[in-house]
Amino acid sequence: MNENDLLTLSATTVGDPIPEIYWKLNDRIYHEGRTDGVIVTVNFVGDHVNSVLKIIKFDKYFAGKALFVAQNIHAEVKNSQKSS
Repeated sequence: MNENDLLTLSATTVGDPIPEIYWKLNDRIYHEGRTDGVIVTVNFVGDHVNSVLKIIKFDKYFAGKALFVAQNIHAEVKNSQKSS
């Protein structure tokens, strides 16, 4: 990964009821939408929930672990991915 590159991470989960989805990067939480150069999308396909986190211009501020979180009343699922 080089500085100013586009970084794209994705994750898929299922849940009933449909889980709340967010990403955590260096202790900052990102929900669906655009914030500070980070775009999070969430799409529902049947009982699957697909989410993509995009960092428009990667730099050292974003280096570390990105954590995908899906939670509903029954459980919380976390999946970490290295973002460096």
